[in-house]
Amino acid sequence: GRISKIIQTLLNMARPGKSQHVLVSLESVIETTLAFLTEKFSRRGIEIQSEIDSAPNVLGDPERLQQLFLNLFMNAVDAMPDGGRLRISLKTSADDEIEISVADDGQGIPERDLPRIFEPFFTSKEAGTGNGLGLMVAKGIVKDHGGSMKVESEQGHGTEFQIVLPCGDAPAAS
Repeated sequence: GRISKIIQTLLNMARPGKSQHVLVSLESVIETTLAFLTEKFSRRGIEIQSEIDSAPNVLGDPERLQQLFLNLFMNAVDAMPDGGRLRISLKTSADDEIEISVADDGQGIPERDLPRIFEPFFTSKEAGTGNGLGLMVAKGIVKDHGGSMKVESEQGHGTEFQIVLPCGDAPAAS
C-alpha cells in the first residue's frame, strides 16, 4: 500500500491532471485544514496560534492548496512529538501579494539537511513513517500557483515556511 501511494504521488507530479483554477479564499482553506486536524493537534498537545487577516483571493486549485497546508501542518506535528505551538499567519504585502507563514517550535531541521528538504525521497523521519515527498509536493503546488516558498530553521528551535502567492482578481465565494 505504501509503495502504491508513493508511485501515485510521483505519477501525479509527473503528469498532473487538469487543475481547476478558480478564485479561492486562503482563509477558508487554512481554517478547513486546521479543523480537519483539530483532534490530532489536541492529542499531541499542540497549541494553534493564528493571525489570519482578511486577504484577497488567489487564483488556484482549492484541493491542491489544501494539500499544501496539510503537508506543512503535518510536518509541524511530526516535528513536535512532545507538543508545542504551531503559528500560522496570513496577510497581504505592500506589493499586493499574499504572504503565509507556517512556523513551529519543534526540533528544527539540521543545517546540513536544509538544502535537500525539497528533494524527492529525502526524509529525516524513521523508515516507514515518511516517504520524503511531502515538501517536494508542497513546493510544486506553490510553484504551480505562481508563488515562491522558502524555509528558515534552527535545530532545536523550530522551523518556519514562508510562502508568497499572487492575488487573484475578484472576490471568491466561500
